[in-house]
Amino acid sequence: MAQEPSSAEVTRAALDARRNQLLDDLAKAANDEADARARILAAVDDLRLLKLGTWQDIGDALGISGQAAYQRYGKRLPGRS
Repeated sequence: MAQEPSSAEVTRAALDARRNQLLDDLAKAANDEADARARILAAVDDLRLLKLGTWQDIGDALGISGQAAYQRYGKRLPGRS
């Protein structure tokens, strides 16, 4: 007959499972953030190239000031890197 795991083993297994879930969530969030950043950069570049928005417009859309938007994204173009 198999011996039941001790409470310490059960607790350790539960903590390991939670740790793995949190690490998976963290990795997914990082990937989502990278995807979102790429979409933001592409939209900012398109708005600038097509002259369809001011830095204030871009800042408003991002929930930051126009100056902050310029400081964060204003020096990107020609190579779009």
